[in-house]
Amino acid sequence: MSTVFASRINIMILYAYFYYLYSIYLMLYRELLIYFFNLKKSASETNRLFAEVYNEDALSGRTCREWFQKFKNGVLDVKDKYRSGRPKIYEDAALEKLLEEDSSQTQKELALTLEVTQQAVSHRLKSLGMINKQGNWVQEP
Repeated sequence: MSTVFASRINIMILYAYFYYLYSIYLMLYRELLIYFFNLKKSASETNRLFAEVYNEDALSGRTCREWFQKFKNGVLDVKDKYRSGRPKIYEDAALEKLLEEDSSQTQKELALTLEVTQQAVSHRLKSLGMINKQGNWVQEP
């Protein structure tokens, strides 16, 4: 086995190990959030307590509020949900073909057809120099 290959494997193992540690770190924070939630502390009070102890490593106020809302809704699972990965990437050709077929489609309709977000369609249209004129997508002059 070459040393380059061995070092790449070592890097991959280290990455997996740090990711594992980070996920445990997040679960511990969330366990603490449940603890304070069960003590009837508010999200802002919990955030203040975290800030006193962890300083800049503390969870944000928004994160505390989001988790408290989950707990109020009965979701007490602190594990990360499975994610499918990166958002779907599509080629400009697919978007251009849809616009050739029907240039009056809305961004929402295009996003549904391409199975991407409306924001992704908006960015791609802008990068292609397309504007909506009287309900139709046309090349910007």
